[in-house]
Amino acid sequence: MDRLEEIKSAAEKLPAISEDAISKLCQSLPRLVQLVNEKFLIDDKFCCGKPLDKHMKIVKNIHKNFGDALLAVYQFSLYDVLIHEFAWIVSTLFYRDFEKDYFPKMLNAWIMAIHGTIEPSRSRELIQPLRFLERNLSVILENWDISAKLENENQEEFMNLLLEKRRRDATDYTISLLDSGYSPDDLCHGILIPAMKQIGLLWQKNQITVSDEHAATEITRYIIYRLCDSIPRKQALPHRVLVSCVPGEEHELGAEMVASYLESQGWTVYFTGHSAPDEDIVVVISRYMPEVILLTSTLISNLPSTVELSKRIRQTEPASKIILGGRAVVRAKRRMQEFADALIVDYREAHLTAIRLL
Repeated sequence: MDRLEEIKSAAEKLPAISEDAISKLCQSLPRLVQLVNEKFLIDDKFCCGKPLDKHMKIVKNIHKNFGDALLAVYQFSLYDVLIHEFAWIVSTLFYRDFEKDYFPKMLNAWIMAIHGTIEPSRSRELIQPLRFLERNLSVILENWDISAKLENENQEEFMNLLLEKRRRDATDYTISLLDSGYSPDDLCHGILIPAMKQIGLLWQKNQITVSDEHAATEITRYIIYRLCDSIPRKQALPHRVLVSCVPGEEHELGAEMVASYLESQGWTVYFTGHSAPDEDIVVVISRYMPEVILLTSTLISNLPSTVELSKRIRQTEPASKIILGGRAVVRAKRRMQEFADALIVDYREAHLTAIRLL
């Protein structure tokens, strides 16, 4: 076990935060983010060190995202996930020329903001995981680098076509692989998903832009539609499923893959896409009465909305079966199981899991 994994294991033993303290954090979060940003602006103006002028937009975005993730981590006692999320921040910012001294300053700013805003009996609870990060920061800073390679030339070729924004060529390439003997599942799981994961990694390493990543996502989405159109649909099943990202979730490619796969298996699929308000999702459920509801969450910060929506569906449509999936759900699976009838790791599990529940 490497040092980072050791820290994650140790973090799991941290005590749970009380509901009252979590409530105080939730109420104070916008103010806390503001205070943390203000401290960095003051430090940047009056203290020595590398100026953050050109990075302040990134800094503010990181602070907000960290606060949202912190709330989810506290709510579900996912302290091992907190280590992973902070290591991701370290990696992302190091590749954008941030100095090492930014990270202890960031943690200290959060601790000071919590102490100054929330009553002592609750602030002492809330800062303990941050103190744990402080104590283990040197290990995180030594193990921040990320590296991963694609497994074969087909994945490389497809990724390069995406990065060059050649939609027609990328589509023709996948169709040629389909004609050469690849199954649609082989293409999705063996080519499209690895290439998109590598593109996400390239963004994290500051080697491509956000627009590059978004263009690759749109091209991949188009290709998924083309692949699904080329697959003879299996005999229609007498079952209905709603597939949706949870409220606030912008990463919808995984949900689209699930929806397309279930359609190919004969399901009647209702797809609400990304960032739909929970009210709209509940209305669609009430209108079409799906037997299965599949919700996806990619970001840890969206786990609270995942749980709230699951609870609401349980109250309004108790007969419907709930399946949860997505990167955040997988990372938090030990806590998410109580809020769903089943969890899935990838889209290929959706059909059999849903059938098993009916």
